[in-house]
Amino acid sequence: MHLKVETITPKTAKEYLETNVDHQRHVFHKKVSTYAGMMANGEWRLDGQAIKFAKNGRANVLVDGQHRLLAIIESKKPIEMAVIRGLDKDSFWTQDQGVQRTVENYYQIAGEPYGKVASQVAKWLYYRENGGHVLAWKGEGTAPNPGLVAKWGLKKYPDIPAKLHAVSDLLAQFSRKGLGTRNHLAYCYYSWQKLDAILAYKVADYLATGEGNVPTTIISLREYLIAESQKQKTVPVPGSARGAKVMNALNIGWNRIRAKSNNIRRFARVMTEYDKAAAKYSGGGGVHIPIVVAE
Repeated sequence: MHLKVETITPKTAKEYLETNVDHQRHVFHKKVSTYAGMMANGEWRLDGQAIKFAKNGRANVLVDGQHRLLAIIESKKPIEMAVIRGLDKDSFWTQDQGVQRTVENYYQIAGEPYGKVASQVAKWLYYRENGGHVLAWKGEGTAPNPGLVAKWGLKKYPDIPAKLHAVSDLLAQFSRKGLGTRNHLAYCYYSWQKLDAILAYKVADYLATGEGNVPTTIISLREYLIAESQKQKTVPVPGSARGAKVMNALNIGWNRIRAKSNNIRRFARVMTEYDKAAAKYSGGGGVHIPIVVAE
């Protein structure tokens, strides 16, 4: 690895961008314009942040700096910048490129289908397994680097994108009808299908469409989610509390169905009992409510 200060011209910036790693994240055009304006006005200063290249065989590929290079092109001015070459290829997973990457960005860069939802499910699984809670990091220290979370998810649960992409229409319908977000159902569905793939699809299909011959418990669960979505319009609650309620309803319903409790006609009563117990646990603070695990 070596560092050198270079005067990067618009022509050089174009050449560097041609080595960009495949499937780079989407460009934040507003950020590029902000940088370009600073450069054009002589406000840009040489600092410690470098353009970074990693080894890929004999070649060096750009892993950090696309927004600054695009800004040089837009400003039409040569700019002095530090340039580092020879980084380890795995260093990419901890780069933040000034505008920090999200877990979703890393899934997109890896070329995974349905990366937006898949990455959120991977993040929640990481939080649950390493921090003890799904919706918020509750482990030691600050929340882990998004690149490390993504690398963990792609290695430990490589089938997440494909499994969720296969039911993307159902997840979208579930969200459009206001029963919860597609991420809520996606997280639960991914857990369900590992336990019983046929039943998981049947439950997700009915929740999304309201069609099919299903046990009363599933019907009652869907009616409960619809009623809660209507209540949300008049008495909104924080997103974390709403998410906890939806995901717990989904998993409680699933667990009852798997336990052959197929005739629950008033799911609201089941959730009222759970909510009382959860409120004592969390003091009413939504995100602290533990998420029920699918069994």
